[in-house]
Amino acid sequence: MPERGPDMKKRTRRRMPREVNPLGGLAAIAAARPVDKERRDRLMLKFRSALESMVRGAAPDTDDWRLISDVINTIETLSEHMRKLPVDQTKTLLDAAVQGMVAAAQRWQAGQGMRLDGPALQAIRSLMDIYEQCLELLSEREMGAARDETQRRLNEIYRRGGAPGQDVVIL
Repeated sequence: MPERGPDMKKRTRRRMPREVNPLGGLAAIAAARPVDKERRDRLMLKFRSALESMVRGAAPDTDDWRLISDVINTIETLSEHMRKLPVDQTKTLLDAAVQGMVAAAQRWQAGQGMRLDGPALQAIRSLMDIYEQCLELLSEREMGAARDETQRRLNEIYRRGGAPGQDVVIL
């Protein structure tokens, strides 16, 4: 190692300060609050319009079916996987809704209209009411976690291709 002269400086790695988001704390506070009324109303309008289309619309499509399935799957995640809702109160509604959605999909695949039967319609309306209450009471972070967990579960089912010897219905 050469000796340092008066004009040579010791080489050091300059440490860069970590960037800090001054609004990061506000984002955390905002995520701990329920979804704001405007966004909640817009989302519920989209869900209820999809349901109305499947009940009375001239030609309900797969997007309507998917929106209703999102409600059903998210409620299932909130109750059975995250334990945010009582399972005993949602299980019968979920079962009726799933059966109705499967029947509607089968009718659509057979070339008929994608319509819901009476018990499924009542169950889905009840689940939408529960979903709206969750939007009002649970934090945005909790609803986001439910959405992410639902997506993770569906991705796992897609990846596996279903259980052997079992029909897997993805709503």
